Amino acid sequence: MADQNYPRAWELSSPLPVEWVIRAACAGLETDIFFPSDPDLSERGLKICAKCSVRRACREFAESEGLPFGIWGGATARERGWDAAGRRRRAVRRVSRRSPGRRP
Repeated sequence: MADQNYPRAWELSSPLPVEWVIRAACAGLETDIFFPSDPDLSERGLKICAKCSVRRACREFAESEGLPFGIWGGATARERGWDAAGRRRRAVRRVSRRSPGRRP
């Protein structure tokens, strides 16, 4: 069973766009496929998304809503920039503390 971290309709800031949702390859399937309790179980959901004609719209929706869990548009939450606790990961940029032209 999924860990139930998937969004409820009342938690979304905008409704699911019916125009693409009804054409999605996942329409009518169990949501647990797309919200697996173990990230290693994402393969099935990702395979379904790979054949979907509305992948781009789905991923754009998830990103605009800031959805930190589940597979949306063929991408896992991690691939969309979220960690396992539902926090946005920050890109860590390593910057040298040396000034250009200075020797260590």
